[in-house]
Formats: sequence, C-alpha cells, structure tokens
Amino acid sequence: MPRPLPPVPPLQLDGELYDLIERANRALGRLDGLTTLLPEPSLFLYLYVRKEALLSSQIEGTQSSFSDLLLYEIEEVPGANSTLRVHNLMRKKPLFSITYAKTELRLTVPTITSALKNLESLGIVKEVTGRSRDRLFVYAEYINILNEGI
Repeated sequence: MPRPLPPVPPLQLDGELYDLIERANRALGRLDGLTTLLPEPSLFLYLYVRKEALLSSQIEGTQSSFSDLLLYEIEEVPGANSTLRVHNLMRKKPLFSITYAKTELRLTVPTITSALKNLESLGIVKEVTGRSRDRLFVYAEYINILNEGI
C-alpha cells in the first residue's frame, strides 16, 4: 500500500531536484519527438516491451536471448497468439483470475493457464495468492512501479 499524501517529511524541492526534473522532462520530450520519425510506432513499442520483459526475466535467472524470444513468436509456436492475448488483457486489467480471462478472451482454461505460465517464466506476470485454485495473477511491472519508494 502506498504511503499517504502529503509525504512526511514534506518534499523539499531545491534547485538540484528541479534540475533533475527538468532533465527528465527534456528527455521525455525528445523521446516523444522521435516517435514522429518512426514509420510504425506500434512496432517500436512491441519490441521495447519484449526487450523489457526479457531483461526482467534475465534478472530472475531465465537464460534466453532477445533473438530467442523473437524467434519463438515468429515461428508461431502453438500458444504464442494466446499468450499475447492474455498479455494484452493483463495490461488493461492488471489483476485478474483465470475465470475472468476465460470470459473476456473466450479461451479455454488450459490455454489461459499455459499462456500465464509463459508470461510468468518471462517475469511479466506473478501469481499472488499462492493457492492452487482460485488464483489471482498480477502484471508484475505495475506492482514494481507501485512498490518503488516503499
């Protein structure tokens, strides 16, 4: 649970912090400007999300390369499309059950379970109940962001 606002002690915005905020804003502006030069921004985002997921999984000890991940998806291994559909649902609703995913995506429980195992192995999804039934899955990156500063 995040700390209550306003922060205690109050946030001190001095010149050094303002400089850091300004540098961050300029960097975001440059990044936003670069997107106008991309012929297909969605492809850039697709690759960026895959790279971030791969780096997260490597931190947790999964031995895989970026090219392995792309080859896996390019070769249309059974389940790749389902995994992508479950991932997209997770980005819209970062906490859900298999039953919810079944209803939303109209996939079978075994298909969703397999997709979640794929996403879990990449460090994208975490199961948060520890149970074998009625499990809940959460989009790991959102939890990491919410846990920053705790």
